Amino acid sequence: MGHYKHIKGIFFDMDGTILNSEPLHTDAIKELLEEFDIKVSHKKLSSLYNGIADNDIYSSLIQQYPQLSKKIELTQFLKRKNELLIDLIEKLTNSEVENIITPGLIPILNKFKREGKKMALVSASEPEIVHSTVKKLGIQDFFSIIEARQEDIPTKPSPAPYQIAMKKLSLSKDETLIFEDSLTGLQSAHKSGAHVIQITAFCSPQSKIYANSFKSL
Repeated sequence: MGHYKHIKGIFFDMDGTILNSEPLHTDAIKELLEEFDIKVSHKKLSSLYNGIADNDIYSSLIQQYPQLSKKIELTQFLKRKNELLIDLIEKLTNSEVENIITPGLIPILNKFKREGKKMALVSASEPEIVHSTVKKLGIQDFFSIIEARQEDIPTKPSPAPYQIAMKKLSLSKDETLIFEDSLTGLQSAHKSGAHVIQITAFCSPQSKIYANSFKSL
């Protein structure tokens, strides 16, 4: 990190960057399907839908289970999935939180805080999910701002979320460093013009990225 001395702002993505949230998303979808008497294993759902947008998951599910489209529309599906996800997040035990949080995250947040860096969380997830997650992880006080998905602002891979965060914190792109993990997130970060570090803390079947952590920084 020596050559980032001029950096004044550090931005973090959420899902896949500060925690491994994919298992929780999979569990939420599994529970939702069970409400309609459709039983699919966690392993199968994970292999099919890890890293896939919820809209696309819904489209795939109604192709496989045509009866589902008659029982729940897309907007209802998204609302119910988010309700189940928040419930799962809030029920996490301390040991479960430790298992999903990115290795080395808390020490690096403390390091940046000591150095006086402005920190922001910039996520494509809905506000209620972002705030529930950050509260459960106990890291809300580290961030000057939390930017979640907004209906009137283009989401990732658009650079808009990161550009808005930079503007709110009065940071130039050259003063900003972004930690991201996913393809769409990395596209958003690079398009913003900021410095970017790819986080590879969790194995991704799509990108074949393997374990690493903030410990190397």
